[in-house]
Amino acid sequence: MLLKKIILFTFISFYISNIASANQFHCIDKLHKLLFLDTSVYFTSSLQEIKNDILNSSLNEKYTEKLIIGLEEVGENYLKTNWNKNLNFAYYSIKQSIPHSKLIFKYALSVKNNELYNIIGIYDPSNKLIGYSISKFFTKNEKRTVKLEFIKFESNNSSVKGIADRVKSISLILAKSLKASNEELEADWIGRYVWAKRNYQFSNKTRFLFNNNQISTLELAIGNFKRFIKHYKISKNDLGIKDEKGIIKIIKIEDIKRPIEFANIISISGRKIKIRPLIDLEKLGESQELDIGKSFMLRSYTPEPNQRNIIYDPEYGEYLSDISMPYWNGEKNL
Repeated sequence: MLLKKIILFTFISFYISNIASANQFHCIDKLHKLLFLDTSVYFTSSLQEIKNDILNSSLNEKYTEKLIIGLEEVGENYLKTNWNKNLNFAYYSIKQSIPHSKLIFKYALSVKNNELYNIIGIYDPSNKLIGYSISKFFTKNEKRTVKLEFIKFESNNSSVKGIADRVKSISLILAKSLKASNEELEADWIGRYVWAKRNYQFSNKTRFLFNNNQISTLELAIGNFKRFIKHYKISKNDLGIKDEKGIIKIIKIEDIKRPIEFANIISISGRKIKIRPLIDLEKLGESQELDIGKSFMLRSYTPEPNQRNIIYDPEYGEYLSDISMPYWNGEKNL
């Protein structure tokens, strides 16, 4: 027992000294709460600082402005009264561990229209904003949900590689503290592949118009994939889904149900497809030879030249390709 106390005291001293040396404290009222990382929430006290940095950044988007304008900062009393009376949290921003040890993450909680927003600003060592994310918490039909509304970072900056997973892990700490049971996000650009590999499922809420007929995301994905393999002259008999157990040969394309199954489609004979992946808004990356499913999911979804089918998204007012994976809304139970 004495040994356990010595180890715990040493850990506390080491943890506090490391944080203090980072000189990033804004306010910490109860230090012992830092020990319980699964029930503590960490964010800075300056919402206005992060908002200004985003709005003045080259990474700012019109959709972002719509999200963050009108947000009001909230504190402990609001959170405990409206979300979780047992919530433990502390204010601070601190450098993260490897592989993002050179980056600084700053967090702020705010509210608008009775919905709680978590904003994360990602900064380089010179305190320049190089990325951000905005998540929203809301309750519908007595089900508490967290939705990743937007994530954006410098696509040509190698230091933010894998940053989406880091941001998600930070948001999940808050989600658990607020007792959220469901998670939603929009998979766009490279996120169409990234979030598929994280096993998010197609949301049943999303509907597209295919030649003026309403169809689901899954129905559109299946139809587009059929046209994709026809366009690239790929035989259905050469297709399989690769997972940790091996390769499962595809019998019927209609049997594909999940985003991760599309992402894991390969050519059994080893064929690759050369594309320029859509890595950001109207921005294509370098040409790459990719597996069948990955190329389908990362290919640009802007309409094809002389495209016969009209695919329209009534929510965003966009016309889409009929041979690429569209952006999609995903969901997962926490």
